[in-house]
Amino acid sequence: MLKHYNWKGVNEQGKDISGFIISSSSDEVRSLLIQRNVRLRDMKRGRVSYLEYKKHRLTNKEITLFSRQLGTLLSAGLPIINSLQLVANQSSKAELRSLVYLLQSQIESGHTFTQALSAYPKHFDQVYMSLIRSGEKSGNLADTLLKLAEHREKLQILREQIKRASQYPLVMLMTIFAVSYIMLTMVIPEFEQLFRGMGAELPWLTKKVLLFSKLIRSHSLTILLFVCGSAYLLRILYQRSDRIKLKMSRYLLIIPVFGPIVTKHSLARFSRTLATNYRSGLPILENISLSAMTTGNLYFQQAIGKAHQNILLGAPIYMALKDEHVFPELLVQMVMIGEQSGKLDDMLEKLASIYDEEASNSINRLSTLLEPMLILILGIIIGGLVIAMYLPIFNLTSLLG
Repeated sequence: MLKHYNWKGVNEQGKDISGFIISSSSDEVRSLLIQRNVRLRDMKRGRVSYLEYKKHRLTNKEITLFSRQLGTLLSAGLPIINSLQLVANQSSKAELRSLVYLLQSQIESGHTFTQALSAYPKHFDQVYMSLIRSGEKSGNLADTLLKLAEHREKLQILREQIKRASQYPLVMLMTIFAVSYIMLTMVIPEFEQLFRGMGAELPWLTKKVLLFSKLIRSHSLTILLFVCGSAYLLRILYQRSDRIKLKMSRYLLIIPVFGPIVTKHSLARFSRTLATNYRSGLPILENISLSAMTTGNLYFQQAIGKAHQNILLGAPIYMALKDEHVFPELLVQMVMIGEQSGKLDDMLEKLASIYDEEASNSINRLSTLLEPMLILILGIIIGGLVIAMYLPIFNLTSLLG
């Protein structure tokens, strides 16, 4: 946990100086001050503000950058302790610097790099740990780190594409709900007062809009609590019930338009992870089990788990995958060619590139279609509300005319 350390000390010239360091431990602060040739006199610990935490927290991007920097330094022939020290000095993220300091301390205490990383499962998942363990045993830790970095960078690119594609629809949906709510609760009630004074029979559309406006004004809090409560309950059920999680994972794949994108994204992650692990020398059975977790979909994970059992019994990988009737024919054919030619990693890498490109194209097409659709929906809702309010005025004008 990051803390705000205010310190006072004396520099090389004997002058009193002070400052603050954001860190997860006081030992790291003392070490940093020693490196700056500062003699510590006093240190007080305080809480880190939300903005400071957001600025210095460790994300997947920093772990990827850490892997690439450390791999590059190790490949240049530097010892791991010196490499970690250089990575820490170059980092502007306090949480990454603290993590590297702790890793360095554990390695200096006699732990292996794998053992040091295993203490932080939040940042280093099982796939990462298995590859590092394999690389450390084979003496190719630098190459393994560089392959890991490249693998994570490619996955990050696809995740960012999905994130960017979802931002515009979310903003538009929020705009639609906000504008509709303002009109139903603030604008339409003003028209309702006017219509009461007219004493005329209102059109059917106007009556329904006024009724809906009254419902929203009277029960908006109840509706909001119901929606939030339902979403929270669904989330709890999804997290705690494997049966519901499996059904939702399956339904997610068959939703029109969105389903194929999720499928391609999941298979791209599976194929690329399988290829990366295979090239790093990880045993194929362990590789398949670890790669299954990267799909992000329980339905695929279960299918890969069943295929794994068949492979244990001696079935070829492509036949085990084909027997599940879940995976596309392209994937099965490419795996078969890779197995028979002895170039499974190349075939899997090509397969991942194909799915990445298809997923990217699908996301771009979806974004192109969604933008005019959402604008049209906003226009229909707002236009419908405006027409409903002006219909009685038009009717009264025509009667007076």
